[in-house]
Amino acid sequence: MTGNPNSRLRHPLTGLLPLLLSALAALVLPTVAHAQATTPTVSSVTITSSPGADNTYATGDTITVSLTFSEAVTVTGTPHVVVDIGGQPRNFKYSGDGASAAAQTFGYTALVGDGDTDGVSLLVNSLTLNGGAIDATDDSTNATLTHAAITSANHKVDTEVTLVSNLGLPDASDTITVSATQSVTVRIRVAEDKHFDINAITLDVKTPSETLDVTVRLFGGFIADYTYTGSVMAAGLQMFTLSGPSAVSYGDVGWPDEGDYFDYFIEIRGSGAGSVELAGTATRGTDPGGVAGLSITSRSAADSYPQMRLSGHEGAIPQLIYGDVVSSPPDGTAYAAGDRITMLFQFTRSIDVPEDLTLPFWLGDGAEHRREAILIEIPFGRNEDLLFTYTVQPGDTDTDGIYIGADPLGDNAGIDFHAENFPAVPARLRFAANQLAASQSVVGSASRTCGEVLCSTLLSVILWMSWGFPSSTTQVNSSSSHWGH
Repeated sequence: MTGNPNSRLRHPLTGLLPLLLSALAALVLPTVAHAQATTPTVSSVTITSSPGADNTYATGDTITVSLTFSEAVTVTGTPHVVVDIGGQPRNFKYSGDGASAAAQTFGYTALVGDGDTDGVSLLVNSLTLNGGAIDATDDSTNATLTHAAITSANHKVDTEVTLVSNLGLPDASDTITVSATQSVTVRIRVAEDKHFDINAITLDVKTPSETLDVTVRLFGGFIADYTYTGSVMAAGLQMFTLSGPSAVSYGDVGWPDEGDYFDYFIEIRGSGAGSVELAGTATRGTDPGGVAGLSITSRSAADSYPQMRLSGHEGAIPQLIYGDVVSSPPDGTAYAAGDRITMLFQFTRSIDVPEDLTLPFWLGDGAEHRREAILIEIPFGRNEDLLFTYTVQPGDTDTDGIYIGADPLGDNAGIDFHAENFPAVPARLRFAANQLAASQSVVGSASRTCGEVLCSTLLSVILWMSWGFPSSTTQVNSSSSHWGH
């Protein structure tokens, strides 16, 4: 026999040893399965509230949006999404109860002045934690906040109401003639502590005219003249709507003087050839079909006046109408270190404001040149006039002029501006950026004596209190001419 005789003398279990060891390891060391964590994502967005048969929400109605995630999540705090309502961004806050679920809801209550004729829109990727959290329920993985946009024409908003109407009332003189030489004036009586925006005036045209133009004018009190335009070329109910600059598209027309009521006037005047006949009434006093505190009356007992319907909002919306620098450098050239820059912002009616409110502005380009002016005490408690001040610091420099950006008060995150004592009436803060003026330059490397600074500050306050602003403020909208009321 040749070869190594031991090569064929292996133990009979030698080939089975690896299999036995593997089986023993499986029994002693059990296998642990590690499930990989998944991140919750938004899979769909839906407007889940019902606006009613007319597909329209009114003041006080709640609009609800639902975000459905790829798995159950838990929400803490008050995250919100942003929904566009007629060009105005509104925060829809988390409205759930904190329970674990894939679908989470966010809600908003329609306020006075909200309006959207083509449907509200949830803005893309607008979900914000706002200090809260949205996490997977099983392993607390943070959810991804990106999501799609959605617009629904079946979810409109209209908070305008009929404020007062005398349409259809019986009378002894059923028509009133209006022409280029014959106008008619109606008195609108506003009860004490009532506020209204009148955005449209509807007339009942009995005999139309294709050659006469008719305008409707609202005036009186501390407001500017508001003009409403429409057509009298056809018979029937014709609506005249507020025209002019957007700053007065919501005019505060219900600002009574001392006493139980205040009177305003509506004038209907024609221009051109021909005449029209309007449905009239001789009924006096408070008329049906509207809200408390507003009535249509004739100017004297003998007067008849047109039948009309006034539409708008109960609770006039504070509108930001003016904002700019109202101080001037003491030397007429440039502000120096220690000088105070004073800025005035005006609303059409008083608003509730926090004491720590600030106004951002810029002394040059870039974030490093941003400064904050502080709100100072307002004499006479007139919160429709907000005065801010900033003391120039050494090193502040701006040769082009002080710059206040667009919508400056909207920069105060988390602050809800609303009519004084009326949280349901939000203020409109949209405002254009100011024009740079070289006469408002800043040279912080220069300084003045204490006396010069004190005199400059006192002069600014005195000028403001007496409405004697520098000539740069002459563009103040006339609808704010209510000083000393």
